[in-house]
Amino acid sequence: MINILLTTAHPDDEVIWLGSTLDELSKLENINIYCICFWGILEKPGSMRSVTPGYKDIDRKEQFYQVSNVMNFKNSYIITETNYEVKQQERQKSEVIENEFLNALNKINLKIDNINLLITHSYYGDERKHPHHIRLYDFFSEYTLSKTIPFGFFSILKIPNIPHFPILTSTIRKNELHILSIEKIINQKLNIPNKPDFLIEFQGNLTKKLETLKLYKAVDFNKHYNDYTGFSIITEKLYVTTKGFEMINNIINKLKIIVKDIL
Repeated sequence: MINILLTTAHPDDEVIWLGSTLDELSKLENINIYCICFWGILEKPGSMRSVTPGYKDIDRKEQFYQVSNVMNFKNSYIITETNYEVKQQERQKSEVIENEFLNALNKINLKIDNINLLITHSYYGDERKHPHHIRLYDFFSEYTLSKTIPFGFFSILKIPNIPHFPILTSTIRKNELHILSIEKIINQKLNIPNKPDFLIEFQGNLTKKLETLKLYKAVDFNKHYNDYTGFSIITEKLYVTTKGFEMINNIINKLKIIVKDIL
């Protein structure tokens, strides 16, 4: 059994950045996808401006669970209320994130020792360089390093100015999940903790991704679709550490080689 834990900042992040990949992975045997959303300790729900008329921002809480069910997550939990102080313009304290994280793990019945891969936002904050995304990367990159948890982060683009060496020689697919590229990263100079060693590029089902995003009825879909390429992009990138790649490689071995050793 492989337990993948996704940690996100806002309800809908689980779909925008890695949704089609996670949806396909959840269909594979012996793979559990968990998701924890830290929304309520990063900002007070109700602060989103682009809300669909007739809905409230807090409606995204219920919609998060609807999406989690559609994406066949093993379990999920969204933080909307907390006893800790929340100031949207200030970085949340590490002890607050850790305490809420441990509480959330209990809610989803997952122990730290049973996390085979933890995935979160990128160090640059994804497409809009969102400070809440950056904060979760900062925390979980350090936390997974200290706890020796295999770690990865999704990325809207391939990171420039570091060498990527393609190592995939065959075409691989199962259902609608394609492995487009596997790349080894060598001699990287990224000034970030828990640096990635591999990049994997996936392709899933764009139609399903868009249908799932539309379940967030409180979100102004047209505005977000126009403002983010993440809404319409179907190739999803995941950077992982060596230990993280071992987990991904175990998953790739469950897929089907369509044509072997083309290169």
